[in-house]
Amino acid sequence: MTGPRDEPRSRRSARTASTSPDGAATTSVRNCGPRGEERRHDPRVPQLAAARAVQTKPFRSFDCILRDISEGGCRLVGVAIDSIHSPFLLTLPGWPAPRHCEVAWRARKSIGVRFGEWATPADEAAGGRAVTAP
Repeated sequence: MTGPRDEPRSRRSARTASTSPDGAATTSVRNCGPRGEERRHDPRVPQLAAARAVQTKPFRSFDCILRDISEGGCRLVGVAIDSIHSPFLLTLPGWPAPRHCEVAWRARKSIGVRFGEWATPADEAAGGRAVTAP
């Protein structure tokens, strides 16, 4: 049986212990580099929201779930998550407009997304269809 100690240091995540509001001990994992430093520019905030990724050439729309978000990007999960390719527009309920995005990393069941600029009405119509939130 192998565990986290069997992995090279550069592949391990730092684990921090804390206490939840009900007094139970919890462990959280953060994304760390080889020396234990945080690799993200902005901290991610856990969130659960319906999202839609839209590719304009060729036009394809993918419903997905936003799992966490930061100023610079987010993590998406979904059934067809491996079909999403850069560049694409991402829409979320409550956003003023879709956002240009690119895939930053891929895992088995999720992708990391890097945010670009907010889309303009001309960008939204590029595929001949309106881009709306799920």
